[in-house]
Amino acid sequence: SSDEHGLRTLVQTLKHPGSDQKRACVFDTFYDILRIHKATSHKAIDRLPPVSTLAVNKDGSVSLPARKRRGHNLLKNYMSIVLLSFFHCGLVETLIDLGKGDNAEAAERATTLLGEILNLADSLL
Repeated sequence: SSDEHGLRTLVQTLKHPGSDQKRACVFDTFYDILRIHKATSHKAIDRLPPVSTLAVNKDGSVSLPARKRRGHNLLKNYMSIVLLSFFHCGLVETLIDLGKGDNAEAAERATTLLGEILNLADSLL
């Protein structure tokens, strides 16, 4: 629907002080909504392309290999809309704030989720 109140409330729930267990449940909810597998979430660095696939430009900058475009995928289109909706509701800013916070567990979860979201955005948007 066009009412963003539910999504914004979910994002703001991460900001409220409370038990780490409740916050962990909210993080798990984001993993479920965005279809991110938690088992691989801590190994985001392993998904970087091998150095041999990177291209070095004449000016010394490095380029990633071009992504192959395939036909339209309805699930990917839907996930793009969901991701943009969370961006609009302030998810990135909230995760950055949590990542800079004093709670080490929340900071680690926020940083990991932010990395996964940015990786997902790179592949979808």
